[in-house]
Amino acid sequence: MRLKIHVIIGLLICFATAANAQTPCKPDSIRYRDSASGVYPLPYIATTRPNGGIDKAACLTKAYNFVWTIKVGDTITVPNPFGAGTIQVPLDSVLIGKTSAISGLPTGITYACNPPNCVWKKQTQGCVALSGVPAATNAIKTYPLVISGKAYPGGFYASLFPNGYDLTFPGAIAEGSYDLKVYAANDTRCTTAAEDLTEVSGMTAVPNPTNGKTVIKIESSITAKFDFNVTDLLGRRVISRPLSIQAGQNTFDLDVTGLPNGIYIYTLSKGNRVLSDKLIINQ
Repeated sequence: MRLKIHVIIGLLICFATAANAQTPCKPDSIRYRDSASGVYPLPYIATTRPNGGIDKAACLTKAYNFVWTIKVGDTITVPNPFGAGTIQVPLDSVLIGKTSAISGLPTGITYACNPPNCVWKKQTQGCVALSGVPAATNAIKTYPLVISGKAYPGGFYASLFPNGYDLTFPGAIAEGSYDLKVYAANDTRCTTAAEDLTEVSGMTAVPNPTNGKTVIKIESSITAKFDFNVTDLLGRRVISRPLSIQAGQNTFDLDVTGLPNGIYIYTLSKGNRVLSDKLIINQ
């Protein structure tokens, strides 16, 4: 009987630990739902991708968090092992090391993956989170970051690339830069990671897809002022307005007739808390 009790207690502890375990990040499956495989946001390029890169600055001695979404397809382009040029081969998985895979980090900032082993199989998605508190000893400057990993081809090509194929972001697949700006402790340009907007239990657009006009329905548990934004898939803000929301059901008209057809993200935010969903415009 005593052994049985100990076993039951052990199982309960294991279940409780699993229930309380939290992943370091969640992939942004809404914003990048229709994106090709890669690391998102894509690196910053001033002329063609001004809203790419790391859009959250850090401050010395202040908590920081930033998330990359990882999307893995089922093929990859690699150097042709039989001659010149490149070929597209089936993909098995992509990985980065659980430590030291991101170079250039300021002291106090580390990273963690979802899944925890930092291995993403083909046709899956996950994320990498930067987090920590930048040490006061860091220089106030811009820190260029580079993510290094490997892609492992599958099938017949696995034997041709037994050590995998080296990948870097930014790199040949996605040029540009990932620059982490670090400011003084009291600088107002610092930002922290977005959290779920728990005061809002639901937000929908009807109709969606829309031919130019839709109604946004919001269910809120509080009366407060919020910010409402619509951005394209490159992160460019195309609509921005304040909203006064009452406790209960709220509706307001959204006119997007001036926007090109495509996929957009509409977001309700209050401080550091956000709620987002996808809006399709098809006029």
